[in-house]
Amino acid sequence: MILRDSCYICSSPFQLIPIICLAISRNENADLYIDSDFNRASEYAYRIRATHIFCNVILIDADLIYSKIYTREKGFLHNIETAKSYLNVNSISRMILQEDISYKNMFVSSNAYFSRIIYFYFVKNKFNISLKYFEDGIGSYIGDSAYKTRLLDRIIRHMLFGRQANSFRHERFLFSPKIFHVLNPYNSDLITDVPRIWEVKKNKELLNEIFSLSNKSATAIRERIIILDQPKNEIFKDNQSSLLVDIYRLVVNIAGKYNVILKKHPREKESDLAFVNNYLDFGVIFESLCINTDMSEKVLISHSSTAVITPKLFLGQEPTIILLYKLIESGMGSCENRLLNDFFESIKETYSDKNKFIIPKNVLELKDVLLKFHYESP
Repeated sequence: MILRDSCYICSSPFQLIPIICLAISRNENADLYIDSDFNRASEYAYRIRATHIFCNVILIDADLIYSKIYTREKGFLHNIETAKSYLNVNSISRMILQEDISYKNMFVSSNAYFSRIIYFYFVKNKFNISLKYFEDGIGSYIGDSAYKTRLLDRIIRHMLFGRQANSFRHERFLFSPKIFHVLNPYNSDLITDVPRIWEVKKNKELLNEIFSLSNKSATAIRERIIILDQPKNEIFKDNQSSLLVDIYRLVVNIAGKYNVILKKHPREKESDLAFVNNYLDFGVIFESLCINTDMSEKVLISHSSTAVITPKLFLGQEPTIILLYKLIESGMGSCENRLLNDFFESIKETYSDKNKFIIPKNVLELKDVLLKFHYESP
């Protein structure tokens, strides 16, 4: 049996930043498992292998595994198939893990499927493994929202794997423990800083290599206003997305095209918008750009993307933030909307200048805000 220090489970490009920060700072013998079900996963795996940070970088064949588990994409029957797969954690885990391997620690960011299955495998087979959580944006800061599951799922977990499979009380590694404690004043979990390894030049260069940022693209955002777009087909109903585009057009008309750039979301399927400058490589994640850019004097505009708080979480910087979610209704439920609003209002309270965190209630208010900025001509 091979025993290594840690394994890290990754299901998004963003998660690679805290994972690499932790792996380098902890100087471990560790393995990285990457879910193939996100954009450019195989490219990231290839580049990370070349750095030799990890003993092994394993690309999980998500399509193959899901084809053996699911016949339905969503809904009640899909959830039943998920629960049934818990009966086969050994065989599924053998399709993921290296042969005859165990770890002292397992790092996960959420309740994602592969994180669950692998952990249940270790629990079922009575491996002495410590589960730890790492930063994954908004879900890491709002209570246990990133880790909790439905009641039926919790009952099945308990029946099959015991009480340990439902425990949420694990050490959390976050970029901003201070903000976590502001949002969760009564939480007593151990919260540990994720080291900002990019503050060392060689580590920043390594991260840029992993995220395929050339010297040119790493400093490409010269515009003062950055619009962080979202996958509109996922968050809006009917013609709501066209209303958001109209607001983008308003921003450009007031500020001037040369002062605005739009960063598309990697899952956005629509064509580039002709009336605004578009960041050319939309597959590059915004968080990696923050590491290379002084965001203090930028203006970040988005409907409701939590990426706008990255400069605050990662760098302690406070760009002006304008959120549009009160102008255009999304497809989220009232409870989700309330949680989102509470989150952003709480982040606003951590700003030294709260006037730089703006959530306009209507378009006229947005216009007034935009007109107050000084815009430079080209």
